[in-house]
Amino acid sequence: MLSKDNERLTGKIIVKALITNTTPIIISSGKDDEESDILLVRNWKGDFYIPATSFAGVLRHNMRFTYNENPEQFAYFWGIDNQSAMIIDDLMSEEEVKVTIRDGVKIENKTGIALKGALYNYEIAESDTNFKLYIEVNLRKEFDKDYFFKCLLTMRSLIEKGKINIGAMSNKGFGRIKLTNYNIYELNFSNKEHSIAWITDKVEEKIAPTTKLPEPFHISSNNTMTIDASFALKSSLIIGAYSEETDCPDKIHIKSNGKSVLTGTTLKGAIRARAEMIINTLGGKPELILKEFMGWVSDKSGNNKKKEKCSSRLIIEETYIENPTEVVQQRTQISRFTAGVLNLFDSHPLWKTNNSVDMINIKITIKDYKAYEAGLILLILKDLWSGDLPIGGEKAIGRGVLDGVKAKVSFNENTVVIINKKNNGTKLSIEGPSEKLEEFVKAFHNHIENIENIEN
Repeated sequence: MLSKDNERLTGKIIVKALITNTTPIIISSGKDDEESDILLVRNWKGDFYIPATSFAGVLRHNMRFTYNENPEQFAYFWGIDNQSAMIIDDLMSEEEVKVTIRDGVKIENKTGIALKGALYNYEIAESDTNFKLYIEVNLRKEFDKDYFFKCLLTMRSLIEKGKINIGAMSNKGFGRIKLTNYNIYELNFSNKEHSIAWITDKVEEKIAPTTKLPEPFHISSNNTMTIDASFALKSSLIIGAYSEETDCPDKIHIKSNGKSVLTGTTLKGAIRARAEMIINTLGGKPELILKEFMGWVSDKSGNNKKKEKCSSRLIIEETYIENPTEVVQQRTQISRFTAGVLNLFDSHPLWKTNNSVDMINIKITIKDYKAYEAGLILLILKDLWSGDLPIGGEKAIGRGVLDGVKAKVSFNENTVVIINKKNNGTKLSIEGPSEKLEEFVKAFHNHIENIENIEN
């Protein structure tokens, strides 16, 4: 607790910037209506905004490692036994935030069929909207100004490195943000000009941004594996959505801001289903391996039954599909008993464009990965690469089959690059310590065997 002698305000640090969401955001209001099961939070005007509580919460969670640098100043900055020195305004946008509704469905992994009653939908705030970020930090006698500056600059660094994601479903590619127009000002209230600039709300006009700043805290990226892979599309792809326009096909490919996307929800569902299949094939138990790795939510229901859950350490990005060809395909539903026509319908899938080699980009991150988890994901990457794991809808008629072009696997300061060179007479070109990838796969097989031995 601060003594009365040290409570006097000596100055402020002010941060002004723009936050732009590069992927859609979901921040629920906790309400629903006839059109959507999850409604976005809105202000008094009915416009979506990013609540300061959501932004500050994710910042604090990702800044926990700075506690050991100075526990006392950490408590002052974030507010443990006292009010937080940092004040964040709600992040509003002066632009119109485009809100759309997406559909979701829970799939039974054993059959690949949608579960009965498991269809739902949710509102999203579309990408590429600018939100104003305004932060004030109070300075008092006992506060370590350099520590506070380091905290603010570490926040900036975390955002720039893509480690801060806002809202729900962040492990499925939602809530990615970037930072622009970042300025930081230091006000010393013993300086008359600074005090007047603050009182008259003319800080930007009267005070120059601070340039002499300390280095941020070191951000460790150890024990993180990332996979950045590009794929060609062998035939067609459709992740189903339904247009509000009456003259549109019965089913179209999902879009975000008018661009076709590969959604993180679709890809993560396919990856989890394939992971379960691989583990079952080897005689293992998926629930023992995937529960803590890929996330889990209990099936309990009712007012008195709180759902148990575990957050996923597997992160899948939502990415745009580059230069697809969109062609409507007329289809016919045939009766299996009479061979007669039951229904006529059409769909609007994406098709491979001539000379388009790397239409689809897949980005996967594993936080705090274990060797056997890395091995499992590498096996799934192989299935995607070879076309054995299709994604999206209408797989029964050949849609969603990919062909690997290039993959970059990074882990613990190592990088392995895999390039498909079918046209040059060789299958693959591998650069980097590829033997380490083999070690990951062996670790996965050994983990399955060890679990079996323990159970037996």
